[in-house]
Amino acid sequence: MVVPEQSPQRNLAIISRNVLAQAVELIGTVVSYSATALLLAVTLLVAILPARLVDAVAAWLGRRVYARGGRRSRQLRANLSVAMGPSASAQDVHAAAGDVYASYGRYLVEYFTMIWPDWWRRHRRVEIDSSELAAALDAGRGAIIVSMHAASFEIAARELRRRHAPISSAGERLRPHWLGRVFAMIRRQAKIEVHDEREAARPLLRALRRNEAVGLAADRVIIGDGVPVQLCGETAILPKGPALLAIMSGAPLMPAFTRRLPDGRVQGYFGRAIHLRDLDRSNDGLQEGVQRMADVLTEMIGYGYRSWYALHPVWQAARVP
Repeated sequence: MVVPEQSPQRNLAIISRNVLAQAVELIGTVVSYSATALLLAVTLLVAILPARLVDAVAAWLGRRVYARGGRRSRQLRANLSVAMGPSASAQDVHAAAGDVYASYGRYLVEYFTMIWPDWWRRHRRVEIDSSELAAALDAGRGAIIVSMHAASFEIAARELRRRHAPISSAGERLRPHWLGRVFAMIRRQAKIEVHDEREAARPLLRALRRNEAVGLAADRVIIGDGVPVQLCGETAILPKGPALLAIMSGAPLMPAFTRRLPDGRVQGYFGRAIHLRDLDRSNDGLQEGVQRMADVLTEMIGYGYRSWYALHPVWQAARVP
């Protein structure tokens, strides 16, 4: 079979396309690393500035973002209306939502400055009673810390890592790549081993077998199917991962109650261990396990709703279009 020769013009076009594709890829890489460097420079500047000034500005900016309104602000108010109950007035909900955004502003500062030395002793803000977690780890099966998106989990996790054992978790794969690199650096600095949620089951089980702690958020389904349960008296879809991991490993669920106080301190404690050893991996077993988790999550929300970053739909009845 004779292959016809390509014309010089066609060869030139192919070469040009390849060169252009490589140039675009190189430019993208340069832009990506430049964005990473720029973000790191900004976080360094923020880390150097006086913490009181930075925190006050961050809280003020958070409230300003909330005041501008938008779908997330409306969704937060809808969620807080359920969490706070029918006795809460619209003014009460509005004030609580402003506190949430102020806390979120502080959280972003705390998170993105973790990569640098703690010049301003932000770790001293954490006041957490971890005696229940220590007791669970003494049993030798590890512990699955379940919490909600509130206050500053990473700073609390770093303190727990210092006191007890390594902490592993599962998280989303972040895009764009430059932002994912920064998050990975921050997590390494916090001594948190974060695995991609789609492939996290085995490494988390191995961590529990080593009698380590695993930290998982229980208030939002990020990937996969959730389980409908009763949360604060309304039907919500919660992730089944923590309950499934507890059933498979025999490790207890350790509820972590956290909130931010008005002065910026992060306060927390652990509730009593929730054992799911009497359940199996059937649909009924998972339903019961997630409901037990939801019962304690209801208590968590009552404890720290003013610093609960509930910007996504939680209850179908409170979903904002």
